[in-house]
Amino acid sequence: MHVHGHLLLDELQRLAKAITGKRVWLRYQAVILAIQGRSATEVTQALGCSVRAVQNWVARYNQGGLQALAERPHTWRRPRLSGPELLRFQERLEAGPTPEDGICTFYGRDLQRILVLEFGVLMSLQAGDVLLHRHGFSSLMPRPQHKDADEELQAIFQEVVVDQIHAIREAHPDEEVQVWFEDEARFGQQG
Repeated sequence: MHVHGHLLLDELQRLAKAITGKRVWLRYQAVILAIQGRSATEVTQALGCSVRAVQNWVARYNQGGLQALAERPHTWRRPRLSGPELLRFQERLEAGPTPEDGICTFYGRDLQRILVLEFGVLMSLQAGDVLLHRHGFSSLMPRPQHKDADEELQAIFQEVVVDQIHAIREAHPDEEVQVWFEDEARFGQQG
């Protein structure tokens, strides 16, 4: 492959080290290897890309120098949910399930149903997960609080348990103290 001498090899290698984008870095490396006298096949084996891609990158470099190797603007696909509809969807999620939903927690299929019925957008489970993560939502949620839970009583219980552990530790200074507990509510829901 013939490469025009826009830059010296050392200068091109120095510039390639500063590149953070993998795609542009691959293009620089292809040109560097071509300048070193490698064939297109050898370059593809070294970089793991196609022969046609290497030939295109070298041709672009020959015509326009380093600027021709930079990323070009992409015409990305228009998002299926954007603007006011996206804000409405986020508000709907933050408000939580309604009585009409008939559920207490949103799952992927519930979000799919809401997207179709309320927004007219059909989306796969994976695309829904990507949408949620892109806008700061997580699939992790805290365990629900029981309606009869007494936070003050729980705080007292925790203090008593900590005091008892310290008392046991003081009574047996040469022994290791291990605290074990059994969560009956989660028994059988494993895996």
